[in-house]
Amino acid sequence: MLRALTSEGKKVLRYGLIENPEVFTRNREISEIIEKNGSDALPITVVDGEIKRRGSYPSNLDLATWSGMTQDELVMMLMKAKMANRSFCGGDCC
Repeated sequence: MLRALTSEGKKVLRYGLIENPEVFTRNREISEIIEKNGSDALPITVVDGEIKRRGSYPSNLDLATWSGMTQDELVMMLMKAKMANRSFCGGDCC
């Protein structure tokens, strides 16, 4: 899904607490949430500086809606991404 959003021109950044700790400490609100709730608060989804979800991953529809897409646009984007990943033999295996 994140790759599909990126291919549609949406800016998507993904950080891990172990790989990118500075990102989490730099954002005071995120830092306070983690300090208070520990790793149970993760993952935290932030869109345009606003926390949209914490403690679970957003659905594809959530991500599409937050990026300004309609449900129809989401379906078309996912179909396009699926077709781009198909193999020459017509299956998904090779």
